[in-house]
Amino acid sequence: LELYRDKQSPDITHLKFYNPKGHAALSDILPMLENLGFHVIDENPFSIKPEGASMAEVWIRDFRLTPRHGGKIDVKSLKATLEEALTRVWEGTLENDGFNALVMRAGLNWRLVTLLRAYA
Repeated sequence: LELYRDKQSPDITHLKFYNPKGHAALSDILPMLENLGFHVIDENPFSIKPEGASMAEVWIRDFRLTPRHGGKIDVKSLKATLEEALTRVWEGTLENDGFNALVMRAGLNWRLVTLLRAYA
């Protein structure tokens, strides 16, 4: 995963999702992004296969995102926290629900979100 700001449109955030294990279904990815508080504008999927490499093709999905609540995402301060939360949801070690929006809205890490989820 790689979260970064769009240089041409500062209101847009990009998320590149690299998947060397094949093509991930869009219906598996979108709920994760929406539960983190993103509004998905569109996606640009493409695959690469290094010439002469023994590894299979790698799918790269480039999502254009805005925060569902409006405003801008502070990519610099939230990058590592959001990427870690997304990775954990993808791996199945963090539940995929609306509590995850606290990562972006309140700047909480995945452990604090899990704690609040348990209290609720």
